[in-house]
Amino acid sequence: MSFEEYIKEVKAKLFDNSFEICEEKSINYGYQLKVIRLGSSPKNSSSINLYYSTKKQNTFSLIINTKQDNPDKVVLDQLFNEANVPLEPRNTKQEADNSPISLFNSMSIVAGSDESGKGDYFGPLVVCTFAIHTYQTREISDLGVKDSKLLQSASIKRIAQQLFEKYPEQIALKVINPKEYNEQYAKVGNLNLLLANTHFENISDLAKKLAIEGAIIDQFAPISSISKVKKDGLIIPLHYTTNAEKYKCVAAASIIARFAFENSIGDMSKSYNFIFPKGGGNNAKMAVKDFKKQFGEEELAKVVKLHFKI
Repeated sequence: MSFEEYIKEVKAKLFDNSFEICEEKSINYGYQLKVIRLGSSPKNSSSINLYYSTKKQNTFSLIINTKQDNPDKVVLDQLFNEANVPLEPRNTKQEADNSPISLFNSMSIVAGSDESGKGDYFGPLVVCTFAIHTYQTREISDLGVKDSKLLQSASIKRIAQQLFEKYPEQIALKVINPKEYNEQYAKVGNLNLLLANTHFENISDLAKKLAIEGAIIDQFAPISSISKVKKDGLIIPLHYTTNAEKYKCVAAASIIARFAFENSIGDMSKSYNFIFPKGGGNNAKMAVKDFKKQFGEEELAKVVKLHFKI
């Protein structure tokens, strides 16, 4: 992996977890990102410094610079595993003893769950869960399954269609369109609760059809927050981890979720003859204002996640 690819992975992780990049620049031996979580006060911005090693090729590190009382600090620490190197599992005895590889290596069927659209103003929230039989790992790898953030749209479409064709009974997919999303958010008042509920529903739906023995969920919030959600009927082990896409079941789920999200954005664009930017940056903010002028407040609630501060 090049340093440029490393920066892209970190950015993608931030975008997927509702962070906006306010400023970015090169620094000595690295790159700096100034970030803020969507909906947070500007005073709660944080700096993330990414560094490359001049001695060891393809060796990178990350340092989070933020105030101790910044509410985003906990989220960033969790997001990057409280370590200097993000997107990689920690090399500690505790991590090794509790990793899915150790806990799940005796299981025959494991589910992976991921989402798309969480940090996008426009479009749905998509949650996908994919169950994999251990004997299918090689054939799924041969399809090109890996973290969707590392794939172009054409590859995502091709692989997702193959997954739907070959393993339809192993997929649980929920596409929560903006209107439904806004209604659900109004009831629960918290995106992480909505996400947790949807992940658990998907896993439960698959468990009714398949003898799933455990599930890996891409960690979207501190575990202490996720664990507060009631998991009705779910008695299988659940493992939450960042960079969960390194496991094929989660990677497959991430590809299908992204495919469904991009399809929905495409359908919206055709329906309104309007370009809907992805993400939550300035382009999206301007598009929200333009859409509102053209189509009005009532239609806006059908295409945008209203709880985002614009």
